[in-house]
Amino acid sequence: MPKKAPRRIHSNVSLTAAEESDPENIVLRPLNNLHDLIRKMLYEVRNHESTVASLKTWAETIDPNTYRKQVPWPRELLEAYERYKHLVDLINPRLLAFKEYENRTSQPTKVRNSAEVRMKRLELALEWGQAALSAAEARIYVLVNYRNAYDDKRSIQSHIKQASDNSASAREAVRKAGQNYRAYWRALAAGKPHSSVLTSDTFSDGSD
Repeated sequence: MPKKAPRRIHSNVSLTAAEESDPENIVLRPLNNLHDLIRKMLYEVRNHESTVASLKTWAETIDPNTYRKQVPWPRELLEAYERYKHLVDLINPRLLAFKEYENRTSQPTKVRNSAEVRMKRLELALEWGQAALSAAEARIYVLVNYRNAYDDKRSIQSHIKQASDNSASAREAVRKAGQNYRAYWRALAAGKPHSSVLTSDTFSDGSD
């Protein structure tokens, strides 16, 4: 019986038939794309953090006695507000999904350090991070483009803090993604199997 080709973790439609048969292309190139994605997300986090810092500086200059809220809100602002509220609501479910899987696969060590577990953690961390980044970007958009949208100076500062919290959540997700990306490669280098170590009674509620 002919030997089966290695299973691809992620497909790459740009590869030729010859390239598809090369194990290095099957594994390395798609995973290097993940590395690029992690780096891109980190850049976006830093960009959001810089914008938030500028917003904090601006908010300090607001005179509460002369500030006036924009009334009524234009349709574009209402749509932008509803968009960021929706995106913020997506963060927690993805964070909880990551935490639940991380806790469930924390013991024993052979499970925690398996390539399959590390790849799944990486994917969940990226989903969490992308949700947090989208929410931060949408909230910052309102703060930057509609500076008279909120009731008063304190309300503006509160929303800036929430944007900062969204960015911090994204940063932690990116940190976890990078951590599990590196652990995935360590697992491959160590020759740890994928699904062979995963059974229903090998999971626990411990932490990594």
